[in-house]
Amino acid sequence: MTTAKDMALELDPDNPDAQVTGSKRLLFAKKRRGGDIQEAMFHLNRALELEESHVMALVLRGFAHEKLEDYAAAKDDWNRALELNPLCKPAEDNLLRLVDEGH
Repeated sequence: MTTAKDMALELDPDNPDAQVTGSKRLLFAKKRRGGDIQEAMFHLNRALELEESHVMALVLRGFAHEKLEDYAAAKDDWNRALELNPLCKPAEDNLLRLVDEGH
């Protein structure tokens, strides 16, 4: 069965929003439910190639970096998201959380 995400990517693989949408289930689902951090990173990197200022792609890629325990890269993405949108609450909250956790 083709999902809405798959259809969006098939229809317009050069749409950064479709790439970001395609990454979400991969990023947040458990592995047994189809989660795949590396594939999520592929979609997020592609979204950022298409639109380097895509704030949600940066926020989600920060989560992916964190899951891979690359805390410096996660912070870099969240800081960049805040540069682009100083009101980006997810980026701000996650940066503060990493600092509180000692990362």
